[in-house]
Amino acid sequence: YAEASLSEACTQHIQCTSITPDSECATLDSKCHCIAGTHVEVAASCLTKEILHGLCSHSLQCNSTIADSECLTGNCVCLTTHVETAGGQCLASTGLDGPCTDSQQCLAPNSECGIGTTNTCDCQSAYAKNGTACYIKAALNSACEVDIQCTSLDPNSKCVGAVCVCATGF
Repeated sequence: YAEASLSEACTQHIQCTSITPDSECATLDSKCHCIAGTHVEVAASCLTKEILHGLCSHSLQCNSTIADSECLTGNCVCLTTHVETAGGQCLASTGLDGPCTDSQQCLAPNSECGIGTTNTCDCQSAYAKNGTACYIKAALNSACEVDIQCTSLDPNSKCVGAVCVCATGF
């Protein structure tokens, strides 16, 4: 049997593997291809598909298995605009009110994903939202930085001189 390169006609696996390791003669089109499911074609060779933190030499090894990943300094990692979840996925990072499916996506400190409810990033229950930040809720006579910390617990209060006090007339 004559040797065959990737995408060339074949009848036996040995025709493919003699030129390109980790290739096979596909029964679907009788041509040499990288082993389906485990390998990806890069520059006329077959490279192993990888998961996050796997060793790589090309981004196709990573993003053919994990969406939104790349090969960086020889390892599969999430794109810089994404975060790695405990389940080994790469999900888009987002600020408060941004869409999410995992709390790790939420960039603001003390925020979480309202999974199954709002599916957006919001402040944790002990915190109040002020623009793009979450501030700890504060009771009367407690330290504060912004009014929402006080008004979130008592609508008739405000932050004056870094302390929650009663608003004028209350």
